[in-house]
Amino acid sequence: MHVVDVSDILNPHTVAEYDVPEAGAHNMWVENDVMYIGYYSGGARAVDVSGELRGNLYRQGREMARLWTGDAKGFRPNIPFAWGAQPHDGLIYFNDIHTGIWVTRLIDPSERKQ
Repeated sequence: MHVVDVSDILNPHTVAEYDVPEAGAHNMWVENDVMYIGYYSGGARAVDVSGELRGNLYRQGREMARLWTGDAKGFRPNIPFAWGAQPHDGLIYFNDIHTGIWVTRLIDPSERKQ
């Protein structure tokens, strides 16, 4: 995934990227400074896109959460193929070609029960 500066529309240029090794991004959605991505063989991802975006966001540790969408009972067992993400009413829906729809919630670490 590339972040492109188009402030000069005749000279667009990449300023940042989020690149998970060995996987490829598909559909994404940004809401409240969080980018939700279906990342094919990398499962589902949530990435902090607040503030200035420069350089490699993956190496900067901006990944907030990931969801392995592979499942032993999937069409292709244990192989994720997430290709979309959609937040709605506090939930995030990820669709996976092999395993169907995954519904989750992004929780602030300070709110987790021990």
